[in-house]
Amino acid sequence: MTTQSELSREWITQALYELLKTKPFASITNKEITDKAGLSHITIYRLFDSKEEIILKDLKTRIRKSFLKEYHITDLFDFYQSNQELIDCLYQNHLSI
Repeated sequence: MTTQSELSREWITQALYELLKTKPFASITNKEITDKAGLSHITIYRLFDSKEEIILKDLKTRIRKSFLKEYHITDLFDFYQSNQELIDCLYQNHLSI
């Protein structure tokens, strides 16, 4: 069962990624993220220490899910292909996490 905190984390993460499509990372505010996610402004501070942490936690989860099975080099390419838009967006914003 998904908790409210888990849902809020997911909504915040998705809101940040949506904003990254139209704005540079450095200019995105926490308030913009929570407004886009439809959450109270204080929620982001309760769940994350920084905007960078939002991305870092999400990428760690994505990587863990992608590499649960026995590791093969093709898994790396599959991971990139299935997350290409996100990875490109992070690269364009000079985010190396």
